[in-house]
Amino acid sequence: DTCTLRPTMESRSIKVYYPNVAAYELRSLSYVMEPNGVCVVSFNEPGKLNRWTKNLIIELSLMIEHLKRAEEVKAVVWTGKGRAFSSGAAFETKPKIHMPMSVIEAYQKRGLLALWNKTVPVLKELTLSFLRFPKPSVCAVNGLSVGGAVNFAWFFHDHVIASKSAKFKYPFSDLGIVPELGSSVLLPLVVGHPTARSIFLTGDWIYPDQALRLGLLREVVEPEFLLKRAVYMAGKLARKGTASTRLTKELLIAQIGGISRLEEQMEREQEFMDKAVADPEFARRIEMFRARFSGKKKNTENKKKRNMHNLPRSKL
Repeated sequence: DTCTLRPTMESRSIKVYYPNVAAYELRSLSYVMEPNGVCVVSFNEPGKLNRWTKNLIIELSLMIEHLKRAEEVKAVVWTGKGRAFSSGAAFETKPKIHMPMSVIEAYQKRGLLALWNKTVPVLKELTLSFLRFPKPSVCAVNGLSVGGAVNFAWFFHDHVIASKSAKFKYPFSDLGIVPELGSSVLLPLVVGHPTARSIFLTGDWIYPDQALRLGLLREVVEPEFLLKRAVYMAGKLARKGTASTRLTKELLIAQIGGISRLEEQMEREQEFMDKAVADPEFARRIEMFRARFSGKKKNTENKKKRNMHNLPRSKL
């Protein structure tokens, strides 16, 4: 079953709550409110394959607080614009941040945003905000998903649906870093330790049929049905008891040792991440990553230029 999506207005305006209530225009995310109270949030930088820039990570922290507080939001669907769900960490050298520092510091003070005092933060605060989210949350994975975005897709939500065109990859061993966002505890819980070791260490692509068999997805659908199906499922979950939903989610977290266990493991992830980043191999591998990304960017720009030159000339 699916629902019929009516045309609705895309928005980028949300509220920030600290240090004071104010309006903010999103740059890396956008959303649409469906008539049934389902908010469809999109990673919205398709030209950059929805990379996890510093600005995107900050906006995710602001967005989850906004969604939690907004009474009109009964459930949430998360997806990506373009051919990628998200290509993972950007590893920026000069990140562009649109949020005022006063807001960033206020969210950090309340444990809702990473302190950014690490070369590669494991994003404990963001992970806990999503795991504590009291409303139904559905992930609709539309395309490739890499690194932290894989954790986001597989572990942060109550129902995960993937398009047949999706695929997943942990590039940690290629980059010389270690698992983060709680994946070092969450992935083995779902697939078992031997399979988790293989997924982490090989860095091989995982395709939707494999992820479905491993219990990392609940459904795989044709690309044209993905969003309709996700909105339908979010609406179905929203019609359930709100207290029951919230308490069930809390109970399931308690079953794996509670938030305190996850916090402890993510602190361990950060400790091991710092060790990995301090190793000379990390610098070498990140330079290779940036060179590869820069090469792809130049190839895209050159292709656009060639296409412009090949356009038919005006008769004027």
